[in-house]
Amino acid sequence: MVQDVDLASLLYKMIFRIIEVDVSSACSDIKSIERFFNKRNPVLMIPVTDLWMRNSLIMSYFHKNEIPIYFIINGLLFSSFWREAKKATFINAYSKTIRENYFKSSPKAEVIGDPRMDYYGDIEQRELDLKNPTITIGTSGFSPIDLNSFLAVEFEFIYDVLSVLKSIKDEGHNFEIILKVRPNGYLDQYESLVQEFFLILIFPFIRMKVLKR
Repeated sequence: MVQDVDLASLLYKMIFRIIEVDVSSACSDIKSIERFFNKRNPVLMIPVTDLWMRNSLIMSYFHKNEIPIYFIINGLLFSSFWREAKKATFINAYSKTIRENYFKSSPKAEVIGDPRMDYYGDIEQRELDLKNPTITIGTSGFSPIDLNSFLAVEFEFIYDVLSVLKSIKDEGHNFEIILKVRPNGYLDQYESLVQEFFLILIFPFIRMKVLKR
């Protein structure tokens, strides 16, 4: 109550208007999903995410009818395991580390690997120059749909990484840095940050590159 205005009542009215539409849409989707799959007798579902209402409802249908769900993680991993893939029967974890840390060692998670990485198996291994190595850094990214993310996160990340490299440089070690910035990254702001705080690392020790899509 603020100055005789019942804000809670106003907010509830707004919330219920939104919920009414969403619940009505979800009920309609549930009926459609049941009609569709009841005629087809599916034996397996292979989702890559459990985001979005309709996809989640389909997973719920399979879970309710005890039909196996083989969940392939999409690599985002920005939700806690308490929410993601809970309805899955099996989870394709890319690595042992992901299974242990992200999926909390769930018996559902099987370490099968990331098939996208198979491409690198046929690439000829390069000889490393340990005296003058090249260090490649992929910049962090702000997620507008993750409440744990914030706009300055990528600059905080790169500041911490370059601070460590500056300390190593001060000890007399030689190396080159390639900083890879996403296509929608703030290239000019990265350049300003480097010039202001990390002059010792500037060209020829650092190059800015924009990742191609």
